[in-house]
Amino acid sequence: DLAGDGWVHYLLGWAYKEKAEYFLAKNSLTKALEQGKTGDSGKGAWIVSAQSLLQECYEQLFYLFKLRGGSYKQYLALAEDSLALINNFAYGYAVKGYCLMNLAPRRLDEAITTLEEALVIAEDPTGDGWTYYVLGWAYKEKGEKKKAVTYLEKAQRRCEQCNPYPLQIPWYKQCTSLLRALSKQSTKTIGLCLTQYDKEEEPYLLTEIGFGKGIPFEYYTGLKFRVGCSEKALLGELGTELGWEGELFPKKGFLGWYTMIGGGFYGAYLTRNFEDCYEHGFYFTFGGGLRIYPHQNSGFRLTLGTEYQNYPRGFNNWSLVAAISLPSVKRSQSINRY
Repeated sequence: DLAGDGWVHYLLGWAYKEKAEYFLAKNSLTKALEQGKTGDSGKGAWIVSAQSLLQECYEQLFYLFKLRGGSYKQYLALAEDSLALINNFAYGYAVKGYCLMNLAPRRLDEAITTLEEALVIAEDPTGDGWTYYVLGWAYKEKGEKKKAVTYLEKAQRRCEQCNPYPLQIPWYKQCTSLLRALSKQSTKTIGLCLTQYDKEEEPYLLTEIGFGKGIPFEYYTGLKFRVGCSEKALLGELGTELGWEGELFPKKGFLGWYTMIGGGFYGAYLTRNFEDCYEHGFYFTFGGGLRIYPHQNSGFRLTLGTEYQNYPRGFNNWSLVAAISLPSVKRSQSINRY
């Protein structure tokens, strides 16, 4: 640098940056700023421009890292260098937190602190929701499901706002996968069914106990056992069901519809004309109704619906169903990032 104040390095870094040679530009601009601090202050009017260009170079390098991947140790060192040179560089904190999440052993608490610092400096450091995704993933690994879901949902919404084709973005697909895994709920169900059996004049009441899993407003699978009686019949059923769900009022997350199909095994003990008989076999069922979720992520659910059951041996019934589902004991889920 003939001038001795970094100005030539600044010009070279600017030229490299215009050619998209971001690593070379970063090196030259760093030298320019190091020399500019000790140079003639009257010749340092370009320093502000050099700092801005250097930040843009780091942002481009980090963007390529997000897109293509690379050595986490190398980019951790790069992020730390950027933070030493640029004050309040939120993007640098975000990348540092991401790299800390990928080291072996993982530095989880430090990663969370670093990512939260990035969000204090800027609402969305990378502009596309990626920082929210990394922080949500970090909270998921720490076992804080509620915070994880909050940040992953923010990441998903932000990415959809910024990109017309978010499914082409690898981290968005992983974010969606993590959200689905965290949204999956295991439940146990207790309910009542008022059933009109076409071989009986009076309806009878069945008690239902069930177990299942699913994602609210998407799907549900489960196993259920029902038993009940009337004055002339005793009936028991053991079956499975597959249900599809949707929201009646999108984005409200409270009231939805469902439709289901299922089947299983039944046994009935009947008393007719002073004679007793026992019947058993398979049955098929379909139905639908309403699902009410007081809080979508809590696991609590109220079901109100109807079912039609067909028994191949020649009889059918209709049922009115009311059931409440409670969350089962939480189990940890391990999700790979890639």
